[in-house]
Amino acid sequence: MNSLRFVLRSLFHHRRSHVGVLLGSVVATTVLVGALLVGDSVKLSLAAQSRQRIGRVDQALLAGDRLVRTELADELTGGLARADEGASAASQASGAAPVFFLPGIASADGGKHRALGVQVLGVDDRFFQLDLEPGELPAPQEGGVYLNERLAKQLQVGEGDSVLLRMEKPSAMPRDTALAANEDLTVTLRTKVARVLSAEELGNFSIQSHQIPPYNAVVSLAELGGRLETPGRCNMILTAGAAGDGGRERLDGILAQAWTLEDLELACREVPE
Repeated sequence: MNSLRFVLRSLFHHRRSHVGVLLGSVVATTVLVGALLVGDSVKLSLAAQSRQRIGRVDQALLAGDRLVRTELADELTGGLARADEGASAASQASGAAPVFFLPGIASADGGKHRALGVQVLGVDDRFFQLDLEPGELPAPQEGGVYLNERLAKQLQVGEGDSVLLRMEKPSAMPRDTALAANEDLTVTLRTKVARVLSAEELGNFSIQSHQIPPYNAVVSLAELGGRLETPGRCNMILTAGAAGDGGRERLDGILAQAWTLEDLELACREVPE
């Protein structure tokens, strides 16, 4: 018996064991490859969802209960443009947009349909220029509101339907303190749906990290500021084009030059002797 025949007869004799090992290897390989494919798919889906949610926004200035000047966004835009001089055209698409963010409640059809935890965003045209593919979508006009698809579905409304938004007025003093005023705590806006925003139109904008799309209601920044009696103010500034190496330090330097006492809601007065 030569070596080849011995090997062949050995394989045939232990054929059941070899088939079991082969099938086990196939199953294990299939599971591992499937897990890798699913993992990559989930990772890419979450990355795409994140980019879709924040657009080109790479930095966000959150003022909290304090209100800063909307002109600060223009000064940041000018500073970023000067810093980008001589850079490639792709990196020159920088800018800043003022946003007035307030949590609120939305209702429609006389309160029959209601949504809690609504993000009311007061914006102007610059907000939609921070989309991944900036278009010509203007900010809503006074008396109109843009709802994202999830909120429109919850309220069961479409374009032309009336929606009531109720928001709490911003205040630097906690509401539960003894010195806090108890009147005029909220402001309401009765508007009509002018557009239902898709996810590709920053309809699901949020700086919070969660997988569930938020309830978003986008209104005119000027109208919201007028109703809150805070014209020319906002509590959030979003920037695009300040990422990359040294981007944060560059933005901090621009902000340090543009920042004023008014942005801190402080005033300096000379006291006579």
